[in-house]
Parts: sequence; C-alpha cells; structure tokens
Amino acid sequence: MIKVIREGRFEGNFLSSCDAIALYPSIVVEEGLQLLEDKIIEDNNLKTKTDLTKPEIIKLARLCTEELYFECEFGFFRQNGGTQMGGPLSRLLADLVIENKIEAQIAQHPKWGQIWDWVRLIDDTLSVWESEEIFLDFFEYLNSLHPHVKWTYETEKDTKLAIFDILIIRTSTGYSTTVYRKAAASNRYIHFTSSQAWKEKASAIRTLKARAYDYCSDPSLLADELAFLLEVFMQNGYPHNTVWRILYQETREKTDNKENINLDYSFYVPFHPREKRFIKILKEQFGISTVFKKTQTLGDILLKKGRQIKKEYKETLSTRYPARSARRYMLARHLEHSRKEQEST
Repeated sequence: MIKVIREGRFEGNFLSSCDAIALYPSIVVEEGLQLLEDKIIEDNNLKTKTDLTKPEIIKLARLCTEELYFECEFGFFRQNGGTQMGGPLSRLLADLVIENKIEAQIAQHPKWGQIWDWVRLIDDTLSVWESEEIFLDFFEYLNSLHPHVKWTYETEKDTKLAIFDILIIRTSTGYSTTVYRKAAASNRYIHFTSSQAWKEKASAIRTLKARAYDYCSDPSLLADELAFLLEVFMQNGYPHNTVWRILYQETREKTDNKENINLDYSFYVPFHPREKRFIKILKEQFGISTVFKKTQTLGDILLKKGRQIKKEYKETLSTRYPARSARRYMLARHLEHSRKEQEST
C-alpha cells in the first residue's frame, strides 16, 4: 500500500476508503464454492500444480466448508452463516465473490468503469475521486451490487485519511505517510521485567522501528515516530539507554553472520533468566543450540480451570431454588440424609 501511494497512482482531489461490513459472515458459501469450481474447471494447467484431480479438489473444498464450528477462549461455537471465521478457504471465497460479483460489474459499468480505480486488501479499499459528491454517488451504487455484502466508508478529513495502520496526509506536493494508531491503542508491549528472552523484547523494538522507517515519508515524521517509540518503551519499563541504542544507533542492515540453527539438533526449553550459563555450555561444548518454547501461562491454567468448573456446574445443576428457601432446602437435605443413615444401621 505504501508503495502504491508513493508511486503517484492516487493523484486526485478526494481520498476515500471503503470497508465491507462483516465480510466473512456475509459471504454465501455456495456462491463462493460455485465460483471456485468454475476457476478449477477452467484451469488447464492444474496438473502441473498438484497431483489431485479436479473433482477431488472440489470435494475437498466442500469438505472444508461444511461445518461452521470454531474455538476460542470461551469454548466451541457454531457460526450461524457465511464462511468460517479464520477458515482456510474463507479469504479465497470472499475474494472470488468480490472480484466476480462486485468488481466485475463496476468495471463493465458505462459510467463508473471509466473512473473507478481502487486498491483492495480483502475488504478494505483505497480510492481517489474528483469530489466528495461523485464518491457518494459511487458508494450508493456500490451498495446495490450484492444483496449480502454491504459497505461502509471513511473519507478524507483535514487532508488526512487512515487506512490499516497507515496515515495518509495530503501536502502541496502530493502525499506524506506515517504510522497510524487508533485512539484506543493501549501502547502496551512486552514489559521489560517480563520473564521473556531478551531477543523477543528487543525484536519488539526493532519491528516497530522498521515499520517507522518504511511508513514515514520524510525525516520530520520519522523523528516524531522514533521519539514516540522511545517514550512508549520507557513507559513499559525499558532503560532509556537501551531503547535509544536500538532506535538511533543500530543500523538497519542485515548481518551476514546470522546463526543457522539445526532444529533437529536443538534443545527446546521454556525461557528462564537463570538458564544463561547452562545454555552457553550446551552451545560451546556440545554444539547444541537452544530454542525457547512458549509454555502454558498462569492465565491459561486459570481460564481452563474456570471453564472446567463451569462445565461441571452445568452438568450437576438440575434445579434452582430461590434464595429465601435455600437454607430450608439444605436443612431438609441434611435431615433426609441423616434419616437414611439411621435406617441403614
């Protein structure tokens, strides 16, 4: 997206962004599968890509979309309709529907086909128009193309438009870009005191630094972003000198002497700060590399235990009693239990 913006493709008076509303649940699975089948049947070079036959691929595609079950931290759920959230074919089917049922119609329209031009990533688009009135007319037409896929939009305000994590700023010479953060962004990252490997903590800083260099189009915007990252990581407990060295002194050039790890001859272990000497001995004396493996956290254990207790409670609970009669009910249960014990003796 950054490259497209800087190439000068969107030179116009008014920027806009369209976003499909709940795209995956809005896709009719059978419609997407039919489009996929047509693509597979028309592909004459399929034998060079896979050993599977066309009927086998079509059968497997239908098998992958039969059940709309998914799992999250609260358990297993079944989706009411549409393609699976996070399913292996959901993005493909959504792209096929938008490409063949929406974009194809726009391209063939006598009016909009001549002036319409957008860049799309799944359900987010960026386009430029001569005026806001023309865009609103197009937006009304866009929402009439498909009965299930509906769109919302964002328009340029105060010469600025945000899309994904990019903020586009209109200038007298074109467009400038920088990093965009939502107002609700917490700016919380791996805390310096967290029991994580230093490589993971440093990579968080380096990743955001790399994004700043890629997104910020001029030195002043880059300086503002790096200063913001310095402040944020200091708020997350990092020493000033450490963050400063990574942000301002390290070069972005990749070193050629990067260690090649043989995963078949490695030691997998959860990270612990007191393991450094042991890991060093393994590497120097035996040539065994260490790979830090993520372990189950306390939060995972408590959440799993909570789900188990809730499940057991649901299985054993048969009736509910009002709060007023609870004590009376428990006393009656106790007396009944005592009477049965006496009779048995």
